[in-house]
Amino acid sequence: MKKKTLITTVATVFLVIIIFCIALIFLDKKRNETVQKVQNVFFKEQTSDYKNSPISRYLKPISKDNIDMDIYAGKHKNEYYIHTKEPGIDSKNTPIEVTEAKPLLGKPVYTPTFDINKIKYQPYYNDYQVNLRTHEVTLVNKSDFNRDKRYKLWRSKHYSVKKIVQNTKPISKVSITHDKKLLYAAILNYGFNKVDIQRWKEPSTSQNGWQIEQMHNGKNYVWENKAVQNNDKKLEPNYFVVNNDSVTYHSFIVHSGGKTLSQHEKLDTILNYVNANQKSLKTVYDMKDKIMIKQSN
Repeated sequence: MKKKTLITTVATVFLVIIIFCIALIFLDKKRNETVQKVQNVFFKEQTSDYKNSPISRYLKPISKDNIDMDIYAGKHKNEYYIHTKEPGIDSKNTPIEVTEAKPLLGKPVYTPTFDINKIKYQPYYNDYQVNLRTHEVTLVNKSDFNRDKRYKLWRSKHYSVKKIVQNTKPISKVSITHDKKLLYAAILNYGFNKVDIQRWKEPSTSQNGWQIEQMHNGKNYVWENKAVQNNDKKLEPNYFVVNNDSVTYHSFIVHSGGKTLSQHEKLDTILNYVNANQKSLKTVYDMKDKIMIKQSN
């Protein structure tokens, strides 16, 4: 009888343990599903805001791989709270450059930029409320955060400046073979900064981009203003000719009876120049977006 009772007791304990383990697995699964939903809503909203932010020139969007994140349940259903430690730019100790002007209401507005080689970073601590029903993400103050958060659901520690810094991909011969605008941006950038012909410096300040007009004889005319019309094309502009692995820069000398100045450069020299640092690379990629290519009639 005692033996039977012992077996029954052991079986009961074993069954309770199994049920307890199954319950833990179920609860852990539900917790992970909830955490995933909260993260999806949070990072989707952050990515949307990031696209319109000037900081996108320097930093990648925040993600699970580059921030510390604590997720808490809130006191109401579908309400959750997130505390983050995010890498950001130390604006007080990073030199600011005011070099770019963009039109706003017909007037040039200068936007402060950072020298990418002198940026300093610091952590920023933020608190958010995430509503899974409305998919809203709201920045909240510390007192509201501490008042309304409940128990912790999740913690991840992946704070990393290295993983959030926006490193621009070097420009290779392969990339410019498939991307004419990128090729022309590199050629223009080198021409504006390194070609020893004064007239090649002039188009560098164009606020409206550049139009590259491809002529049938291999010349590529460089017009200021990518939307320039034929009736505004009076004087022959600077032009360049690409020949295999070299580029020749040309400039018509005004009142010279048709004489031109020329400078020959290897494509490797141009690529080495634009790939020298992240600031130069970023400039070229920005220039690419301001170029329009037009075939001559």
